[in-house]
This record gives sequence, C-alpha cells and structure tokens, in this order.
Amino acid sequence: MAFNDRMHERNIYKRKKPNFKLLAEKYEKFREEGAKIGKNGSYFLNFKDAKCLRALTWALLKDDFNLDVDMPLNRLIPTVPLRLNYILWIEDIFSDKNSNLLGVDIGCGSSCIYALIGAKKNNWKFVAADVDAVNYDYALKNVANNDLSDHIKVIHTDLNSNLQTIFNDYTCEDYFKIKLSSESPSSSSSIKIDFCICNPPFFESTVDLLGSGRSRSDDRPDPKSVNTASCVESISPGGEVEFVKKVIVDPSLVLKTNVRVYSTMLGKKCSMKPLLQYLKENNITNVCTTEFCQGHTMRWGLAWSCDSNIQLAKLMKSPKKHIQPLCIKLESSKHIEKSMGEWQFFIEGMFNDLKVEFFERRTDAFKCEKISWIVTAFENTWSHQRSKRRREMMGVKKIEGEKIEMMSGRERTSEHKMMMMAERRLNQANDDHNDNANDRVKTNRKNVDDGDTDDGDADGEEPTGKKLKLDVNVLSDDTTAAADATTAAAATTNDNVNNNKAVLLDNNSNDNGTSENNINNNNNNNNNNQFIIQFILNLLNDGKHKSIQFEWLAGSCRDLMHQFYQYVVNFISKFN
Repeated sequence: MAFNDRMHERNIYKRKKPNFKLLAEKYEKFREEGAKIGKNGSYFLNFKDAKCLRALTWALLKDDFNLDVDMPLNRLIPTVPLRLNYILWIEDIFSDKNSNLLGVDIGCGSSCIYALIGAKKNNWKFVAADVDAVNYDYALKNVANNDLSDHIKVIHTDLNSNLQTIFNDYTCEDYFKIKLSSESPSSSSSIKIDFCICNPPFFESTVDLLGSGRSRSDDRPDPKSVNTASCVESISPGGEVEFVKKVIVDPSLVLKTNVRVYSTMLGKKCSMKPLLQYLKENNITNVCTTEFCQGHTMRWGLAWSCDSNIQLAKLMKSPKKHIQPLCIKLESSKHIEKSMGEWQFFIEGMFNDLKVEFFERRTDAFKCEKISWIVTAFENTWSHQRSKRRREMMGVKKIEGEKIEMMSGRERTSEHKMMMMAERRLNQANDDHNDNANDRVKTNRKNVDDGDTDDGDADGEEPTGKKLKLDVNVLSDDTTAAADATTAAAATTNDNVNNNKAVLLDNNSNDNGTSENNINNNNNNNNNNQFIIQFILNLLNDGKHKSIQFEWLAGSCRDLMHQFYQYVVNFISKFN
C-alpha cells in the first residue's frame, strides 16, 4: 500500500510525481546512471540498483533545490521526499519564526541532506555531526560545492559523543559564533539552539537488520529498493531506542531550554511507546508525534521541549483515524435475488463448516433488515483451504515436526496429477452438496411461511427464533468421504449452537445485553480454551442491495479477521 496521499501537505512530491523522462532529457548524469528505456518507450528505474537510487536523489536535489550532492554507493542514499517531510515538520513547530533558525543534525550522513535543504530552502544555520570518516569527508565536500559553508559547520565526532558534548565543545568556538549565530555571545551559555534533528541507527544487531528479529510477518513482501547503508549507519547497541535515550533524551535533561525543541525520526513504530514512557518518567510532558510517509515507506517522528513558550501538543495534535469496517457488497443479480433467510442459512452453514461458535443477535430473518452474529473462533480453520482439501482427498495428515523428503521429478508430477484429480472430485461433490442444500432451503422456507415446521406445534407456538437445519439424510450416495466428514463436523458443532439457541429462547423476555451475557457465559462453559478471535458479522439489507460487514471485538491478531474476510469472499462465489 502506498502512503503518498499521507505526505505532508506542503511536500512538493505529494502532487508532483517525479517525471523520469523529463529528468533524463534534462540531465545527462541521470540518463546515464539512472533511467532506462522500456520496450514501449517509457522510462523506468531499477530501485534494486544503488546507482539508480543515487542518480534519482541527485536529480531531484538538483532540479527542485539547485543542490549538487555526491554520495558513495556504500553509504546510505536518502530519499528526498521523506527527508523533506521532516524539514516541513520542523517548519510547523516554529511556524511563528521560520527564518534564521539554528539546528543540530546528529548523524548527517554523506549527503548532509537535512542541513543542505534547510539552509537552501529556509536560510537556516546548522551544525552537522557524524562519527563516520567517509560520511564526514563527503559532507564537507557537499557543503563546499554548494557554497553553504557560511551556513553549515560539519564536525567529526566519536562514538561517545552526544548532544551535550556537541553543544559544549563546538558552540563556543569563534568560527561557530561568527558564522552561525546572529549575535556574538561571549560564552556558550548565551547560545540557544532552536532544534536538533536525528536519523538514528534503527537496528540493534545484524539479526535485527536482516529481519528475523522484527515484528513484520513472514509473508510481507521485501522492500522495493536496495539498502546501501553501512553498519555504522544501521546498527547501534540497543537499537534506536537506546541510541535516542543516550544521545538526545539524557542530554536534554541537562541542557533543558538551551535547545528549544528536541526531535528524532524513528524507523520502528514499536520504538515510540518506550521512548514516550521514558520521557514521562523524566517529567517531560510537552511532547508530540507525527508520521513521515513516502511511497511504501513510513517513519515516525518524536519531538519534545522544556520551553514553556512552545506548546507542541496543541500544534501537532492530529485527528483520530477512522477505520472503515471490512465490507463485502453483494451486487450481482444472483446474490440480490436471494432472501435474507437464504443468506442466513448459507452463512450459518459456513460457520458450521469452519467449526466456529456463533450467536445470532436477531432471529426474525425473513422480515428484518439486519442480521448479526457474534462469532468466536478457538482455532484458525479458514486458512490454507485448498491444501487441506488436497490432503483430505489424498489421505495425508499433517504431523507436527515430520520430515519432508524431496521427491524426484517423476514422483512430483505423478502426485500433482493425483492431487488435481482429487480436487476435481471434491469440487464436484461440493457442487452436488450445494444444489441439494439450495433445494432444501426453498422447501424449508415454504414450510416456515405455511406455519408447518418440525420444531413447533401445529399452532406455531414455538417456531420463533428457530434456525433452519440441514438434513444430512438427503445427501446423494455419491458424496465423497471428505464431504461426509465435513457434514459430521457441522453436526457436532450444531450441538453446541443449539445449546446457545436454547439459552437465547429462555431469555427472550430480557434485554439484549443480558441475553448476550448469558450466551457468552454458556460458550465459555462449553469451551475452556482461549479464543483467538471474536468479531461481529452483520448481514445488511437496505432494500436495494445486500452487504456483509465485519466488526472487530477482540483477539490475538486483526489479521485473522482479514483472512476470514477473504475466505468469505471466496466462499460466497459458490452461492448460486
């Protein structure tokens, strides 16, 4: 998912996507190192190639800011839109005074991009620090090549340096006072830095960098661009949390208002919570956060201040996000023609097949415009359905920890053919099963309309709230063993569901809240296992269209509900 629409409002790249063709025609360097011509004549970039990334960054800085920047291929190559987001955020914080600001960039990198853009765009002054000798040399050259030496002082620090040592060791130099301060104070205590910015090393080890220690899921796609950062730029003991604490937070407790605003970028969202807690423990409450979005990349910004004249919370308070519920629109003609009762029977049959517990919140299926179920699952039975069906037809059972031996090409081909044939047989059986089920729906619905039901007396005293049942005796004789197993499982689950329905009928005189509590207690008694997910599924009918909505309640992971949603999308295609 791209985040370009969530860029800073003043970011020029939010509405102006880089035109590779125009850049290639305008700059020979970009044409030679970056842009390639495709078969249809259009220009494209290989973001896995470090030279292409460097050429794009160079071209954007040259075209939009008139900056000529050189970067080595074995150091971090910054993306311009993301760095511009950070600069614009600092502008927002100092909206009352945006010119003649003095900032410190901790870890400026070889490009020195923050200081160069800030000086060129806003006439800001900077002290740019880096511990890496290669980055220091390139940053010096980039500042000199762009005639910004009177705005930017590049310094080489060691691994033990922090914001306090930078302030004490460099702000009292004559060069600094004359070139970077509008006044010429006689002591360093008279110098006040407006802000500090930082892009810290995100990872705490090589394992963390490679991804095995990260919280991202295994099936999440790899980054779309190559990572050229060196170890010193990527890895720090304790990761970005400990780096920010040591280099910025702890010095801020001493420097206090000598720096008006302290800020940093974070590469992991999970790093935000411990840093906010650490600030709170040190009685720093003037805090704000933000997001930096560009392309498929998101970073997070954290800022705090000890200056009572700067109220970050009021300036940077963002509106609460509104999460749209997952929704399936039933718009095809075959779906619109089905009644709410038929859809109810179909959905509850699906619940039974998946062996999930459900409680219907409304039972007047043939008159109401909304039917809701509280669904509780104790295991994931809706993922990898195709492989499960194949194993059932092949008589293969998955054994935890079993060793899978490699097969020869002929064996794999033979097994593949057998599995495909088995799947076709199972699909045919499912089609026969669905046809018989649809016939029973029509018959049972007619019986309900006529007042003739097996669940109540002839006077119709008890049919209210009863659910339509599947008569397993009418299944055709040629139904496969897998279908029989599924039906048996559904029948077993029906016993639990009927217990829940009995509780519902006994509490018809109570309000919905009391009834639901009784149902939930009954479910807990039936199953002592901890559920993995619980959500509400709504079947809606506005008179013209029908739709299915999902509302999250609780569980171990929201992704499970998204997987269930996708299963329902596929399952609905079988409802003819």
